Amino acid sequence: MGFGENEIEVTRHLPANLGPVAAIGLRNVAIAQKLVVPEVKQLKGNLSGGEKGLLVTLGTISSKAELFSRTVPDIRLIDGQGLVKLVLEHYEQFDSRYRAAVPLKRVYLPAPPDGEAE
Repeated sequence: MGFGENEIEVTRHLPANLGPVAAIGLRNVAIAQKLVVPEVKQLKGNLSGGEKGLLVTLGTISSKAELFSRTVPDIRLIDGQGLVKLVLEHYEQFDSRYRAAVPLKRVYLPAPPDGEAE
């Protein structure tokens, strides 16, 4: 998938009956790097009839890759910010071994009064 020396690639094909995502591309990149169209096209090329694809980057997604992915409804792209949002939204549902690996604690802060800037 066009990965450099400081990046890892995990592409895994799962039996269709195990869930909605059958091909997964995981990209571990520096935050400044972007997921680009050729990587999305390569994942698309690895999908076969009825499979879904998920490409995750800790960095960002180029606007061209985002536009291209909209033409391929079977592929979902998740950038670093989206990944953090998903983790925070679903953390309580994680298996205990994952919560132990990434221990988080909910903290409440007072909100500013309505109309005031944060």
